Amino acid sequence: MKHPTDTYKMDNSDLLKKNLDALYLRSPELASAIKDAKKETSYIKPVPAKSGALSAVSGSLWLHSSYDPLKEAERAASSLPEAELILVFGLGLGYLPRAALLAGKRVSVIESDASWLSDILAICDCSDMFKSASFHLILCPEGRGLLDYLEAASPASVAVLENSATMEAFPQAARLLRQQLSTYKGRKEINAATRKRFGHLWVRNLTKNFLASAKLPGLEQLLSAYKGLPALVLAAGPSLDALLPKLPELAERLVTICVDTALRSVQAFGIEPDFIIVVDPQYWNTRHLDQCKIKKSILLAESAVYPSILRMEARQKLLCASLYPLGSHIESSLGKKLIRLGAGGSVATTAWDLARLLGCSQVYMAGLDLSFPGGCSHAKASYFEQKAIYESGKLKPASLNAFLSISGGASTFGKSNDGGQVRSDKRLELYSTWFSGRTEAAKGFPSYNLSLHGLEIPGMPYISSDELFTLPKCRDKIKLVTAKIVEALSKQEVILKTSPEAALAKLAAALDRLYYVSEKAMKTAQKAKCLYGTELEEALEELDQIDKEVLDSPVKDIAAFLLSDVQAVLNEQKSRNTGGLAKTMALYSLLLKSTKFHIDCLRRYHYD
Repeated sequence: MKHPTDTYKMDNSDLLKKNLDALYLRSPELASAIKDAKKETSYIKPVPAKSGALSAVSGSLWLHSSYDPLKEAERAASSLPEAELILVFGLGLGYLPRAALLAGKRVSVIESDASWLSDILAICDCSDMFKSASFHLILCPEGRGLLDYLEAASPASVAVLENSATMEAFPQAARLLRQQLSTYKGRKEINAATRKRFGHLWVRNLTKNFLASAKLPGLEQLLSAYKGLPALVLAAGPSLDALLPKLPELAERLVTICVDTALRSVQAFGIEPDFIIVVDPQYWNTRHLDQCKIKKSILLAESAVYPSILRMEARQKLLCASLYPLGSHIESSLGKKLIRLGAGGSVATTAWDLARLLGCSQVYMAGLDLSFPGGCSHAKASYFEQKAIYESGKLKPASLNAFLSISGGASTFGKSNDGGQVRSDKRLELYSTWFSGRTEAAKGFPSYNLSLHGLEIPGMPYISSDELFTLPKCRDKIKLVTAKIVEALSKQEVILKTSPEAALAKLAAALDRLYYVSEKAMKTAQKAKCLYGTELEEALEELDQIDKEVLDSPVKDIAAFLLSDVQAVLNEQKSRNTGGLAKTMALYSLLLKSTKFHIDCLRRYHYD
């Protein structure tokens, strides 16, 4: 790659044009935004460093070292941990992203101001980086939008390089960027921990549910079916208790969507929700539905739920698209194109997204506290609360379980809807961030929170439940729409492009093949450690061919789903300064273990 100084002798306008022409081929919108950026004065002044390389200043801030910016960037890049994506906050004169690219990294540069970026591109030639498939330039105006970009790109791990001058020049944007990165990493950590804890359970459930889920229809009949009608989502936070006496009257005015944890509480007041949502795979989650009859409700589930859920008698059972590679593979192999609902870690996020999918005019969230108001974690009639009371005794009062539930996570305090402070935790705050992001993206879909003492959620203002009584009654219309949906579904045949048995056999064969080549890779890598010369080259070529076959495997994502320890293995190998063969063996060992688990599940539940 070129050194930035090589082309600084060009006229500034020519250099800017060269950069924008190269960028236009990758991102016409971004190139146009930079070209149209309004500038009163130039932010950045080029200054030669003592080494002769180009540096620059903005006011009193040096964008790079005043001595040797090239070596400064090389040192920063060499200290990076193993990561799938390198985020560079601030392009500077391109030294940091170039150094990372030369180290073989995938790089995304984040800038918050188009005018600042325009000044940079008039000083240094970045056209070569813009042509690299491993490089992306992302504009996050005032720091907004980084979280959306990261969620779309979904890197398994992220490392960061910061241009300190850029961050100091735009402190508010810098704060917001760091905050969004922290949120993304927090979600990834929670997701990784959840996958490590429940990943094997999800795979078992998906395997057990293979045949049952194949027969169930998707959500197509629900699309905009309740257009113009308001929705009430019933979550199981403590504030639900205060709403329950009003529920019979509110149900006359709103489409009711109930999460599984709230169903007991809701049915205790004689309400059969229009929709019940279950997405949790655990056995204990099914206990929320103990002694609950759901024959008058539409049950919406994900194919990784505990198998007994799909055996329940409901007015109709529907599937949303699976969140997991095995479930997605099964759906694709059967030719089912299911609709995916949002998943922010809580079933309430799925319920909110269902209300949006139904075409409802607005949604009111009940029991969405995302905190512990009054020192409680759930509504009183929920399974968790009732279980604590049943198991309580003199030395183990029910309040002890509440205390352990509240203090078990990483506790935080946040602003509540009543203007005070409320105890929450990092996990619940991440749910709040999810809702904030979705409500901002869905500005034509007003969302309101009915929890006065719950955590304040930006973009979801508090409204008193009493105001819902001003809504017109529409229960007859809701019943009519629901009846039409159920009738259409009863006549709808689930058409599959192949039989479930054939799809199952094809999946088993692909997993068997992946297991075979992974085992072969382990043996080849072990043997190669003792080879030299031509024999070593032949062994490495064989490993390259195996790598290619694994990457082309239709089930690679399925096996990779359980590889939660990959990053830890790579970092360990790096710290021990081991060679490539040791890393190959470590990775294939994990792949072999995961593939075997999937094969064992198929055999246990379908062939033994």
